[in-house]
Amino acid sequence: MRKTMVKFMARLMFVGCALLLLCASSYSKVTAEEKAAIAEKIEKALEHKDFKNALVGIYAVSLESGKEIYAYNADITMIPASNNKLFTTAAALDALGPDYTYETDLMRVGTIKNGILEGHLVIVGSGDPTISGRFNEGDVTAALRGWVDKVKAAGIQRVEGYVIGDDDLWNDDYYGESWDWSEVGEWYSAPSSALSFNDNCVDLIWTPAEKPGQAATFTLQPETQYLRFENYVTTRKKGSGSDRYYHRAMNSPDVRIRGGIDIDSEPKTDSATVDNPTLYFAAVLCELLERAGVEVAKGPADIDQFENKQAFQEGRQSIATHQSPPLSEIVRVINKRSQNFYADQVLRTLGKAKGGDGGYRSGTRAVIEFLKDKKVSTDGFRMSDGSGLSWINHTSSRTLVELLRAMRRHRHAAAFVDSLPIGGEAGTLKYRFGETSRQRKVQPQVRGKTGLIAYTRTLAGYYTSESGEEMVFAVMLNNYTAGRPLTWIDRLATIIFTEGKGW
Repeated sequence: MRKTMVKFMARLMFVGCALLLLCASSYSKVTAEEKAAIAEKIEKALEHKDFKNALVGIYAVSLESGKEIYAYNADITMIPASNNKLFTTAAALDALGPDYTYETDLMRVGTIKNGILEGHLVIVGSGDPTISGRFNEGDVTAALRGWVDKVKAAGIQRVEGYVIGDDDLWNDDYYGESWDWSEVGEWYSAPSSALSFNDNCVDLIWTPAEKPGQAATFTLQPETQYLRFENYVTTRKKGSGSDRYYHRAMNSPDVRIRGGIDIDSEPKTDSATVDNPTLYFAAVLCELLERAGVEVAKGPADIDQFENKQAFQEGRQSIATHQSPPLSEIVRVINKRSQNFYADQVLRTLGKAKGGDGGYRSGTRAVIEFLKDKKVSTDGFRMSDGSGLSWINHTSSRTLVELLRAMRRHRHAAAFVDSLPIGGEAGTLKYRFGETSRQRKVQPQVRGKTGLIAYTRTLAGYYTSESGEEMVFAVMLNNYTAGRPLTWIDRLATIIFTEGKGW
């Protein structure tokens, strides 16, 4: 009886395991008919005249098995635009961890006698991108005003020397290679520096005049004299729309602004980048100190102005420290909002952490090492910045998918996946996948990163089926010069999501 029971249990276990294996294989296998259906529909779509000059790359696999669902030019390297941020954030989470924080210090050099600091205040940068209003309910100078209070609490009523910005943690490569220099005044091309404030921008709050044709006016956040403006923005008649363009020459504090604002518009806020972020930080702190009654005899300075830097580095004593939110929150800003400045700051932080000089190249080397460690293909891979602004960046849809699959199984997968926008929700996918009823059905199941620069549109991420199975996918369009590329990306992705039932 006992032997019979053992045999029965063994057979039962065998049948159970066989069923599990059968189920698992059906979840990760696309039939030849389903592959053919996907290929037929995509290739028919690509016959449209909008794709006449375009280069298209598509790759999709089962998350569980890694088996291919669909491939089209999957190994052709293309410009990824902001899909580049996926490489930056993945490598940073791997090396630094989601709990990593930055610390920026306000130090004094010299002694305090009778309310006078016989020396200097020095701001020591750590690469923190978050000293702004983003994590302070929109209050741009909240952190710096806290420092002013600490200076006064230390008994300092006058600084005999300078307020000095020290950005020597990194080299001074403010901009990525091959960025469009005509756009350095725009917020999305903000310079990167080890010492940064307010995304290295000044915010302008625009108000229309009383009549069309009259000059629009603006106020600044923070209130600063650091930049000089030439304002050519006019008030437009009702229904004409609003747009403003910022032009700043390299190494110049002069910003020329053109465009307009609708006469019925509520106040509009946008931003202009600054030259020399280190000096900007020091200047704003200096202005806040002066307004609070603390005199600064020699004003703001960049530590690079001085031949003998050692004089400002020895004997430093801390007055205040600003600690950033954790990297998990910073990565969320990078991927959900596609924030270029944050991405480049994190890339350079990674490069420094891996023994480099904090330049862009040290960061990209660290990313390539990470990809190789995770067995992600680097064939043809090129990376020039963290944000994706550079047209030198090149990757294939296969490499994007391999990265995403590796990160879905990574020890910090939760922080990485949580950073990605969701279809129909806040972030860069909020208004995507809404064209048809089929798209609206898949919309909340799409989680991914968008990419957009001139003639380039990309989307890579995860799709979860109704049964809970996950697909990893990437769709890349380059040299796209006609039609509606975002609409086409959503259409192509939806074909893959809905035509292959067995993955």
